[in-house]
Amino acid sequence: MPDNSDSNADGLCVDKDGRLYVASGAGVQICDQAGRVNAILAKPAPGWLSNVELGGATLDTLYATGGTSVWRRKMKVQGFRYADGPITPEKPRL
Repeated sequence: MPDNSDSNADGLCVDKDGRLYVASGAGVQICDQAGRVNAILAKPAPGWLSNVELGGATLDTLYATGGTSVWRRKMKVQGFRYADGPITPEKPRL
């Protein structure tokens, strides 16, 4: 975990269910629609993460970049293409 109060948040993306994925100093933070952090995927290597995106043929692979590296992780969620138009996720459960 970072030893200061700065999150070092950088790139972000969303999935079809409205969850937000944020590249940060702690790793990839996964937030619900209300903005609460539900999980943090650990960084695959020391340093900072700069971007995160759901991609691949079926949009179920999470890609993260940092420095000169790109990492990927298969997910049980699916991203969406902005060019396909807006989506309406389920109402948040507050």
